[in-house]
Amino acid sequence: MAFGVLLVIVGGIFLAESLGLTEFGIRELWPLLLIGGGCVILYERVRRAYRRR
Repeated sequence: MAFGVLLVIVGGIFLAESLGLTEFGIRELWPLLLIGGGCVILYERVRRAYRRR
């Protein structure tokens, strides 16, 4: 599910850029995508750890 949400967000960024709605592009936002991906992975691991208890 997290991967799907990430794809929707990236697609939305590309769409907004191609429609001229934003002044920034994916080149400026790629570090945020890495941080977001890391947060998703961390959240999933913490959630699994609490389920095991």
